[in-house]
Amino acid sequence: MAATRFSGTPVNLSSIGEISGALSSVLGDSAGRIAFGVGVLGGSLAAALVSSLALAWGLGEIVGYGRSLQHSRLTKWFYWVFAFSVMSAAALVWSVRSLVWLNITAQVINAFMLPMVIGFLLALSADAVPEPKRVQGRYLQLIIALSVAISSIGLFAAIVGLF
Repeated sequence: MAATRFSGTPVNLSSIGEISGALSSVLGDSAGRIAFGVGVLGGSLAAALVSSLALAWGLGEIVGYGRSLQHSRLTKWFYWVFAFSVMSAAALVWSVRSLVWLNITAQVINAFMLPMVIGFLLALSADAVPEPKRVQGRYLQLIIALSVAISSIGLFAAIVGLF
């Protein structure tokens, strides 16, 4: 994509078709579409698997049902949650008219959730980690400052993106 973006010819990349077309202009029609399709398919499958497994595992931790590596009769709930989340995500992607809009919306949601996630990770690293490995002192202050800066930039970009 970098080769098409900086080729000197202005390229509008506001839809999936335009992105595919820009790649095809460099690799050729067939090879460009195949490379783009395989890349999108691979990325989407990886994202769907990781997100769905994280959801199923997290709910399993909260509720107390078995996870995939445990041999328990409660393990089936892990697989049901995993399968339901994959099918729900596929239905959402299938039903949305603009995948670009869906992607932007997902990124805006991620930007709003980032401060909470970083906050929990910082709290865990400063408190729940064994004493010799805890983040503390100036290093903790530096990480907090960087986290606040990154979260602020993300929130600003998300708010600007909404309007």
